[in-house]
Amino acid sequence: MEVNLTNAIKYFFANPSHEMLYYEAVANAIDAGATNIEIKIKMDSFANTDSLTIEIKDNGEGFNDKNFEKFNNLLDVDDESHKGVGRLVFINYFDRVEFTSYFDNQIRTFEFTGGFKGENVLKPAVGKSNGTILIFKDYRKEKIKAYDYVKPEAIKKALLQHFFPLLYGLKVEKKELRIQIILETKEQNIDHGFFTDTKELIVSQIPEMVLTSFDANGLDLFEKLDLYYSVKELQAETNPITALCVDGRTHHVDILSKGGLPFGYEIIFLLYSNLFAGK
Repeated sequence: MEVNLTNAIKYFFANPSHEMLYYEAVANAIDAGATNIEIKIKMDSFANTDSLTIEIKDNGEGFNDKNFEKFNNLLDVDDESHKGVGRLVFINYFDRVEFTSYFDNQIRTFEFTGGFKGENVLKPAVGKSNGTILIFKDYRKEKIKAYDYVKPEAIKKALLQHFFPLLYGLKVEKKELRIQIILETKEQNIDHGFFTDTKELIVSQIPEMVLTSFDANGLDLFEKLDLYYSVKELQAETNPITALCVDGRTHHVDILSKGGLPFGYEIIFLLYSNLFAGK
C-alpha cells in the first residue's frame, strides 16, 4: 500500500512546530546509538529562506537494511514508545532531504520527498565509519516565524528541555552524548541574537539532581515512581519546570505557579515511571 506523504503530514501533524524537525532527527540519531551529533544551519540572512540548508550528521549505526525498511514503511516501529511518523515533519518544512548513510562497509543514498517510494542506491564503501548525514534543502515556507528556530542557543535549550529525561538517564548510566549546533550566516542581526555561532550540549555537563523513589500506591502494586529534583538559587526570574518522563520525552505539567514561589530560583521536578510507557 502506498501512502501520499504530503497528505499524511497534514493528518498526523495538523499544527507542527519547526523545532520538531530537530527533535525527530536527534531522536533518530540517539536510537541509532550515536554519541556525536552535529546540526549545521547555513543561511545568508534571516529573511532569505531560499538560502536555508540544514545538515545533521551523526555517528550512529546507519541505515542498514533493517533500519531502512522501517524508515520506508510508515508506522513500522519496534516498540510502543515510537509512533513511526515523525519523519513526516521533514517534508512539511523542506521539499527534499538528502540521506547519505554508511554502515558495514557500505553506503546507502536516497532522497526523501513527498513522493518517496523507497528508491535508494547501495554501494560498497570500504573503510568508512558508520554514520548518517541528512541535508535539508528547498525550504517550503515563505518565512521563518521566529529567530529561535535557527539560533544555536535557543535550539540547545529546546533540545535540553525536550530530551531532558533521556539525556539525564544517559548521564546516570555514565554514557556520553555530544550535540553541537552551528549557525553560519553572512548577514547578522545582533539585536535578535542572529549571528554565526556554535553551542554544545554535552550529557556529562548536565547538573546533578537528587533522586527519591516511592511506590505507585493506588496505581500499580508492582511499579514505583522515581522523582528527580533540583532547586538552585539564581540571580534571575524564578523558572519552575515540572514534567513527566514519557517514552524518553519531556511532557510538561504546570503544577507550580511563578507567583507562588520566591524570586530567583530554578526549580525542576522530573517524574519517571514505567506506568507512563506508551501513554
